[in-house]
Amino acid sequence: MVVTITVPYAKGPGEDIGAIRFLESLEASFNLMDIPYYTIKGTSPRTMLDLSTSAARSTQYTLELSSSLVVSSIHIDIQSYSNDSKRFMDKESINSDIVFGILPTFTDINFMERIAKLSEAFAYPQVREVDMEMNYASGLSEFIFDTPSIVIKVNEGSVDLFPALAEVVAEAVAREVSQRMQQDSLEEELEV
Repeated sequence: MVVTITVPYAKGPGEDIGAIRFLESLEASFNLMDIPYYTIKGTSPRTMLDLSTSAARSTQYTLELSSSLVVSSIHIDIQSYSNDSKRFMDKESINSDIVFGILPTFTDINFMERIAKLSEAFAYPQVREVDMEMNYASGLSEFIFDTPSIVIKVNEGSVDLFPALAEVVAEAVAREVSQRMQQDSLEEELEV
């Protein structure tokens, strides 16, 4: 099991500070759980090249992502938004601590809802449909590589919750991948 993690806006100006901080917490959780992961950080400022859109095609970022998705069991795309900037999802999501995005017709909605439910005890999560056009890496993962993708959008004002939220995501990913591996193994046995 290998997890590919992407942070398209990791370079300033205009970097997603919240996404970078959440990434640090998620990597720490994966390290504690011995979950192998590969991180790809965008190296272009958002204002020069928007790596969360199809403008990322044929870039080093997408080439690296494609190479990683070939061997990945799951993909996680992390972005952040702020209550006091233009970078928020919508008025309903602005007060959420974390938004788990659903790509229409691709995302396993039940999986996203299970992750959100695990964090309800200490955070305000939401599961919302997100635009495929603004989540290119996840669309590539789901549509081209048939690799499940988790779209995570964290509220930069909820940084104190990031370690606990990251732990919930890491545990859910470990459980999901384990279940999928068991299911694949059973299907292979039935074919023999």
